[in-house]
Amino acid sequence: MILYALLACTPKEEVEDPEAHACEHVAEAGTAVTAGADPASAGAISVGEEPYTVTLVDGAAGYVSIAIDGDTPALLFMGVADVAATLWHETEEEGLPAPAPNDLCPTDIPEHYDLDFHEAGTYYLELGPAAVSDVWVMLTSAEGHAHSEEE
Repeated sequence: MILYALLACTPKEEVEDPEAHACEHVAEAGTAVTAGADPASAGAISVGEEPYTVTLVDGAAGYVSIAIDGDTPALLFMGVADVAATLWHETEEEGLPAPAPNDLCPTDIPEHYDLDFHEAGTYYLELGPAAVSDVWVMLTSAEGHAHSEEE
C-alpha cells in the first residue's frame, strides 16, 4: 500500500513546449538536407528534436520525405514564410493546414503547421518554388501538445 501511495505522489516528467524548443534552436543550422526534384529523389527529414537546413530546388518545387511509423501528431516549423507548398502521403495529396507564426518567436519562425500523420508510410513535404535557396525546418512531436479546435 505504501508503494502505491509513493507512486501516486511521483511528479510527472515535464515535457518542454515544442514552440519554445523551436525558438531555442532556430539559430542552429541543423542537419543539411537537399530537396529532390521529385519524390523519388527526396532528401529525408524525421520527427525529432533537431532542425534541418533544406537546400531547395532552384526555380521549381522540391521534396523532402518523412517516414512515419503510425499515428503521429507533429508540428512543422518553417524559418521562412511561403515555402511549404503541400503535403503528400505516398502519391495522395493531403494538403497543409493554415499556417500561423510561432507565438513565442514570430520573427524567427513566421510559419508553423499542426500536422497529424494518421497512417504509417512515407510522406512528402513539397517545398517551393521560393525566392530563397534554403530554408530552416524543424519537425517535432506534438504529443501532449494539443491545440484547440478554434485555432
